Amino acid sequence: MNKILSLSLALLCLLYSCKKEESQQNINSENRITNENNQFSNLNEPLFSISTKIGKRMSVATTNNGSGCVSTLHTQSQTFDKLSVLDPTSDILYVGSLLDGNSIQTGQYIPVFLPSDYIRKPVTFSVSIQGATGPISKTITPQLSSFREAMQEITNSPIVGEQPASFTFQVTQIRSKKEIEMIAGANLNIGSFFTSIANYNENNVNNKNYYLLKIYQKFFTADIDIPQDGNLFNKPIDYDSGIAPVYVSSIDYGRSAYLLVESSYDSTRVKKALKVTFNAWGANGGGNIEQEEKDVTEEMTISGTAIGGSSTLAAETISGLQAFHDYVVKSGNLTTNSRGAIIAYRLRNAKNHGIYNTLINGDYYTSDCSGAKRLLYNFYSTQFGHIYTINSNFMEGRPGWRRITNDPIYVYGTQVAGSVPVYIMQHKTKAIYCLTTNNTIGLDQWASTGQPDFYAYNVPGDFRVPIHQFFHPQVTYGYFYDMTYNPLANGWIENGIKFYAFNSPN
Repeated sequence: MNKILSLSLALLCLLYSCKKEESQQNINSENRITNENNQFSNLNEPLFSISTKIGKRMSVATTNNGSGCVSTLHTQSQTFDKLSVLDPTSDILYVGSLLDGNSIQTGQYIPVFLPSDYIRKPVTFSVSIQGATGPISKTITPQLSSFREAMQEITNSPIVGEQPASFTFQVTQIRSKKEIEMIAGANLNIGSFFTSIANYNENNVNNKNYYLLKIYQKFFTADIDIPQDGNLFNKPIDYDSGIAPVYVSSIDYGRSAYLLVESSYDSTRVKKALKVTFNAWGANGGGNIEQEEKDVTEEMTISGTAIGGSSTLAAETISGLQAFHDYVVKSGNLTTNSRGAIIAYRLRNAKNHGIYNTLINGDYYTSDCSGAKRLLYNFYSTQFGHIYTINSNFMEGRPGWRRITNDPIYVYGTQVAGSVPVYIMQHKTKAIYCLTTNNTIGLDQWASTGQPDFYAYNVPGDFRVPIHQFFHPQVTYGYFYDMTYNPLANGWIENGIKFYAFNSPN
């Protein structure tokens, strides 16, 4: 594509700073939500934890690798009295199911089998469905088929009135898969949770921020009646044999979702953008989403697992904010076609029927590189000229670009004391880029990429070197930045110091 550019265009970036357009937009009326089952309108705060945490222990040890990054080892254990479910079709999740308590800690969930002279007594359970016109309790032989048959009969009965179903969500920044397990409150050995968020890359956490978005919406519970004589079998169990049986005493039915959100924005902006977006959805589409929040949500990569909803019993994959939106605003109430799925359960000790607390523990590392310097890469295209960025993967998916090796320039990837943001600015109609520390005053022809690319200094200081800007009469070359006052002899013209950085990562 040939473009006729004059030298005056190159001078635009010399005389003025660049300007970022700011705008505020309302949601298009045709996209407004009118679903009567929309649950966002009753969003509850404070945020609700899907699994009830009753104890937490953590110790940390930090080390510095010499490059400015601080690595922290987290030794953490958490105790839960209710666990989340990631595989609602599991054949061990039914009221009265007898399991080896030792296997719960490892995520294996091994059933307990006793000698034939131990005979299970029938169990009675009830459901908390309000307005049910049919029976809400059943006495069954504690086995999967009997439980499913009884639940089918109970939930097939018509319901009078609206069933309360609170909707809550929680956003937590995460830095390792083990940390996700801690936050979710589930031993991830069951289910296929991580196949749905396989894009999570622990080695990339310094370039991207990751957040776990937990959704929880309970429709009703199924709860067991504890036997009056305390025995689940026809005779007492010999607990001295080394077994530690526990049983499923309560099951939550509803909808839940675990979404991995990948973003280059910090946690404050991500949480604000999600909250504003959810509130707008809850206002039947009448709420406003400002451009600032739209920039954040549109940049996000979202993937994860949703459980329950419509007639879906198994987990389904969600990809993208719109897919998540569609999932939540539909089938948000308990109906004939939307009975929910098993989303959580509680265990009791078979010996004394006390609540069985599950311990989840493990070590994971986090890395804080806020004080680390990053190499500023120089990429060149005959169509767009030079662009400078700390994104080493900039050329991926962009044919025609190549990296230019020049004197190394080191900057910060996150803001440190005294530093200022540096923006990549692209001309709205001309194929050139420039860098600036001021994107609020300038020409309407220039716009930033939406957020700072890196951080540097606008004043000299210890170990800082000046970074000069250069322009070329051949405007399609774009702009060049270097520590040397006159790095090239083929026509580049110096245009002053634009910021201060470093010539070494140390």
